[in-house]
Amino acid sequence: MVLRRMRQWIDERGEQYDEDFFVYSFVPGATTNGQSATLAPGASAIAQVHIQQDSAFEWSLSTMTATDNASDAFLVNPNISIQITDSATGRNLFNEMTPVVQVAGYAQYPYVLPFPRRFMPKSTVTIAFTNFDTAKTFKLIQFSMIGRKIFMRKGGRPIQRFRTLPKESIAASRRLGRPVSLAEDFFVYHFGFGAIAQGAQPGTVTQLVESDSDFEARLLSATNWNALNTGQGGDPDNFMYFQIKDGGSERQLSNTPVSGENYAGGGGLPLILPVPRIFLAQTDMIVQAWNNSAATNSARFDVALAGRKVFEFEDE
Repeated sequence: MVLRRMRQWIDERGEQYDEDFFVYSFVPGATTNGQSATLAPGASAIAQVHIQQDSAFEWSLSTMTATDNASDAFLVNPNISIQITDSATGRNLFNEMTPVVQVAGYAQYPYVLPFPRRFMPKSTVTIAFTNFDTAKTFKLIQFSMIGRKIFMRKGGRPIQRFRTLPKESIAASRRLGRPVSLAEDFFVYHFGFGAIAQGAQPGTVTQLVESDSDFEARLLSATNWNALNTGQGGDPDNFMYFQIKDGGSERQLSNTPVSGENYAGGGGLPLILPVPRIFLAQTDMIVQAWNNSAATNSARFDVALAGRKVFEFEDE
């Protein structure tokens, strides 16, 4: 038996394609050897990748690296926020700039997307990087999307931009009395808190689920910074507590505020929800946070829910 050069893959419509492992890396201000420009405190930069015209790309894993410019020290959780934009659709993949550790793994430990995200041939993907550290300059910055190329066979149908959901589409069509196609897209809702003094409970952070889609949360992460001048943050910390509420159903998702260490994974290693949690379109997702330390102030606290948007979709 002789193996084919590339594996065959059959999509949800029964169409056949070829697939191959591939990595697209984003390096702000890249030189020919892949080295990034430096990113000073408070500065922003972008990196763009043009998806090659011979194939679509499906992103499944991500990693991030950055180094302290002064010491060459590798930073596990660099004080960098990012936003990813797919130019082909004009869609941002996060509701706002999000700490990179909440959407990328710790270098050798990749972040696993709850659902692979497709980018179409000849499209442009842009990542905006912002350094929110007050003292450290970063270098050797690289965000990598790890996944597969998907090649169309001669005479075959183009791959769909978003993965369709046939079972849910049938159920929705019956419920609404008209043909409905549903699709999914990876998305992250970020809830950012500023400084929280010891023993304090700050204002509530609310994010509205957009009217074009429902949101199904699959991953939960939280990250805490006790200072913003060290180059990197840490895990949620045992003294940082938070509680999530679904404003549509008026349901709390825990009986009491829960310690971040008990409730959420740390950045690139998020908690996998045992049951996906659905937030309907045009409802509020509400997060409250408490600093229950008697001695330590929090300089910044971030919570992120990652999962998929489910929306009506016209076949391309």
